[in-house]
Amino acid sequence: MRVLISGTGRGGTNLLTELSRKITTISFTNEVEDRNLFLHANLPADYGTKLTMDHPTFTLEAAAAYLEKYEDLYILFAVRHPIDNCLSKILRGRPASQGGDKVTENISADATLPASIQAIRDLYEYIEALQTEYPQRVCVVRMEDIIQETQKIVDELGEFLNIEPLPFEGFQSTNRNQYQKSRYGDALAPQTSLYKDLKNNFGGFYHDVPHVVPILESELVEEIKVYYGN
Repeated sequence: MRVLISGTGRGGTNLLTELSRKITTISFTNEVEDRNLFLHANLPADYGTKLTMDHPTFTLEAAAAYLEKYEDLYILFAVRHPIDNCLSKILRGRPASQGGDKVTENISADATLPASIQAIRDLYEYIEALQTEYPQRVCVVRMEDIIQETQKIVDELGEFLNIEPLPFEGFQSTNRNQYQKSRYGDALAPQTSLYKDLKNNFGGFYHDVPHVVPILESELVEEIKVYYGN
């Protein structure tokens, strides 16, 4: 069996990757992401990795071609509430001097309001297209459910992958993302509905610009409905 964890940056892909590593016997890559994933001539039979859609090699055509080529390949997409996802992208894609994660002073390409919105739209477009074509091999997991209903997600992943899940306790402690590790340590941080309290969340970064939330609500109204209902 082969497993690919994907989604857009700041959307829960690291949590989903560590949970998947914990409950399966799949040989995940040593590096968190295999950035050469779509450049391999052949993937090992027992293989797992993460590659977010932010990477330039991740295209809808490439993902579909791999699902066609490898009949035992499963793609697990992590999603996060679109507003929280965008706000986190904008903040964390900025240099540390501005409260972000970057050691350089440049701003990431997706750390702007328009780019973060487009990233969410692209994610949902990819999911819809791939689930339509390969409904039995493309699964969507909400980051909030990983945090709040871990056992339920483990059971669902076991059924989806047709495996008996191994114990999941402590999966968050193996997080290999250095920035998240430095912020949260071994804790399973309650990163849910942060946009509802900008004064106390995101380090207060958005405290003086609360209008950003209504903008995101209006721009992503359809995407929010898909997995978050309103």
